[in-house]
Amino acid sequence: TIENSNHVGLTLRTATNKDAAIYFADSSSGGGRYAGIINYSHSNDELVFSTGTSERVRITASGIITKYDTRNVSIRNASGSTRGHLQANGNGIDLQSWIGSTGFISFTMDGGTGSAVERLRIKSDGDITHTGGRIYSTRASGEAGILIGSGNAGGATVYLDGDSNGDWSGGDYAFIRHNTSGDLEIHSTNPNDDGEIYFSVGAGTEKLRIDSSGNLIL
Repeated sequence: TIENSNHVGLTLRTATNKDAAIYFADSSSGGGRYAGIINYSHSNDELVFSTGTSERVRITASGIITKYDTRNVSIRNASGSTRGHLQANGNGIDLQSWIGSTGFISFTMDGGTGSAVERLRIKSDGDITHTGGRIYSTRASGEAGILIGSGNAGGATVYLDGDSNGDWSGGDYAFIRHNTSGDLEIHSTNPNDDGEIYFSVGAGTEKLRIDSSGNLIL
């Protein structure tokens, strides 16, 4: 026990090229002598935390935190149940949700308001929902584009939803589809079932229209 009515501290002093460590033991032999370790390396000014005799977390002199484990960071809820993992995968990083068919990964921002607002969600079935703002595709050079593909010749579709439900299930939406026959479909509908398709150029000047009866209007 270290006790003082004022601030107290514990100092471990060693040479500038040596380590200072605190060991947590449950045995007088083998790995149990250093089952847990807090180690400070003065040669490179790094603080290392070990459990089960193995290094788990390292804090570098510049404040970078690294973790050495198969699953680098486990994300749990207040009751201790695992909800996901953040881990290294070759040259990339995996962010995983572990809640089966109901799991999802969401990205939120508060915009300086102090209240988090969800902007992007990846669902367990692979669907991605985006709320607010726009999605941009840019490149420093060359052509920029967005690729939408489908496996097993299932076709590919871009939906444009004009009503409030945001799931193209209502009566006010449009879509552009490359169907399984290799044809391009352009479809427009609204609650009155009289949707039309406009073709415009320049500053939005209409040049061609296809009305709900299939007539071409120039």
